[in-house]
Amino acid sequence: MKHELRPMVDLSRRIFTLRHIETGEYICLRQDRTEYVACFSDGDSAGQFREEMGLIEHVDLAPMPLSETPFDHYWLDGEMLGRNALTNNGAASYPAG
Repeated sequence: MKHELRPMVDLSRRIFTLRHIETGEYICLRQDRTEYVACFSDGDSAGQFREEMGLIEHVDLAPMPLSETPFDHYWLDGEMLGRNALTNNGAASYPAG
């Protein structure tokens, strides 16, 4: 099976996570018993997701470098990624699929 190459996600990339206002807990999505922290590459997308989910009164946007999130699995802009898809250099690639 031939794999196309996709760029890896740079660990220094600034992302926006969603955090509960009162508890500070990150908002995550669960699939197959794995939690993926919800994160977005821009504040507008994060804000739109927060609004569509009805979380405006309960969740703040928290900008930070991707490397500072305490998770191994990410739901980044709607794509589920594991830490193995991250790099310190935005030029690397990994097999798709």
